[in-house]
Amino acid sequence: MHSTGKPDTAARDLAVVCYLFFTFGWSIGFIIVYLNPYLREIGLTGVQIGIISSLSPLALLAANTLWGYISDRTGQARLLLAIAPVVSAAAALALEQTRSFPLILLLSVVFNAFCFPINTLLATIAIQQLGGRSEGFGQIRVWTSIGFIAGALGFGFFAERIGLRWLFTGYAAASVLFLIGVLVMRPARVTTSQQPLLMALRTLARSRAWVLFMLSVFVFSVGSIGANTFLTVYMRDNGANPNTLGVMSTVAAIAEMPTFIMGALLLRRYGSRRLLLIGYAAYVVRWALYGLMPAPGWAIPISLLQSVSFGFYLIAAVSYANSLAPDDLKGTTQGLFFGAGALAGFVGSPLIGWLYDALGGRWMFLICAAIGLGALAILYFTSRPEPDETLART
Repeated sequence: MHSTGKPDTAARDLAVVCYLFFTFGWSIGFIIVYLNPYLREIGLTGVQIGIISSLSPLALLAANTLWGYISDRTGQARLLLAIAPVVSAAAALALEQTRSFPLILLLSVVFNAFCFPINTLLATIAIQQLGGRSEGFGQIRVWTSIGFIAGALGFGFFAERIGLRWLFTGYAAASVLFLIGVLVMRPARVTTSQQPLLMALRTLARSRAWVLFMLSVFVFSVGSIGANTFLTVYMRDNGANPNTLGVMSTVAAIAEMPTFIMGALLLRRYGSRRLLLIGYAAYVVRWALYGLMPAPGWAIPISLLQSVSFGFYLIAAVSYANSLAPDDLKGTTQGLFFGAGALAGFVGSPLIGWLYDALGGRWMFLICAAIGLGALAILYFTSRPEPDETLART
């Protein structure tokens, strides 16, 4: 997507990419905040929600890796981005029509396989638009936060009046707007890979730094399941209304925006490894506070930690993954990075769901914080400091 043409053409390309990030953020604002409370509302147990959160990421893992590889091999990210919102919107609208757990599980797998890999493709396109300079990614990614606010806060305001089931219609409407942006986007000019998928994976697996990075991301992502899957459920079970969920998610999204805007500056100043360590540490504190909070409303001020937890984690991890990847495997690398979280969801979601049912949200979050400490230790003790960190210690 990187343009070498006239400045106005490059500006138009950048505007379209930012629009895609905005509409994608708007669409997932409905799903991330309100889907699990909706499933709880229609009678699913914590274990059932955990099973959905386990099998759906397995499909996401395969889809993320495959989509990233196809994008690298064919350069057809635009075609994939056109297919994804159509299939995911159809699955979302079908979810609204059923109360059968097996059917909900099947549709959730389909939905995840076509919705969240969009994130991988958008990250790849954004880095292409920046000419490979991944440190500027945050300034484009901030539009996802703005869109997320529009979806989460807007629907939260109306949910008490119209019901949570309308979240699927909202997602479908946002997906139509996303598709319009894809259709007006110019085809990307990319470097394509000639490596078969297994050879590409072997190439990455030979890098010790890459393997240890992925291990830390995997362990961290197991801990993140508690907040990603059960925070809103925990809040609803303790009396929070849909508007409170929307406000909490909006505060978090606003808090992360300055981090994304200043992402390039932060990466130049501190380096991706150090920012990633800070992000892990902030998440540990955040999850522990969720476990200790006396009432669900406390989640709103706690969500201000989004700036140094999610914000630092995402810009640092995307940059770190990009720096470890060969030029012809950038999309595959981003797919594997996001896919590590999906694999963690498959492995850890049933356990976290069982912890929620057996011990309650308080102990579940404290255990997740301990898992986060494990990820922090893996990255700190096994990866090498970047040059700027080494110089700072001498």
